Amino acid sequence: MALASAAVQVAVHRHNPKILELVSLAFFIFDFVALYLLRWATIGHYQGLLVHLLLASIAWGSLLAGTPFTLQYARESVPRERWQTPGFVRSNQLITGVWGSDFILQALVLQWQAAKGGMLASVFSVSFSALAIAFTLWYPERARRQYELEMNTVNSH
Repeated sequence: MALASAAVQVAVHRHNPKILELVSLAFFIFDFVALYLLRWATIGHYQGLLVHLLLASIAWGSLLAGTPFTLQYARESVPRERWQTPGFVRSNQLITGVWGSDFILQALVLQWQAAKGGMLASVFSVSFSALAIAFTLWYPERARRQYELEMNTVNSH
């Protein structure tokens, strides 16, 4: 079901699929083949860890490549003339770094939970993601206000 949903989203819903969607689709295909065709039960055991490490690889890899994966999403709500501004790119570098850190922390928490058990790991997991979401919602507005302030200062001189 998840494979079909991902495929429909990538192929039909968007004409410009994003790296996160494409890699997720590839992972779901791999996961399906490994679990159901090849019967690699170990993949199921480490699935959460694999997903978070894959997501972290996308985040950190996109930063290293100079194109934070969040740019693809941010461009949907920001005018084209701002896409190449240093502040816009820097904002996306920061947001992508926050998500990359969250994905790594999630992978560590999963390993901790597998070794120790208990609910504390779940509390940390939810807290890390809540912080990443809060930053993603808060920071672009802060950056937009800063950009407008700088533009007003430039235009008034």
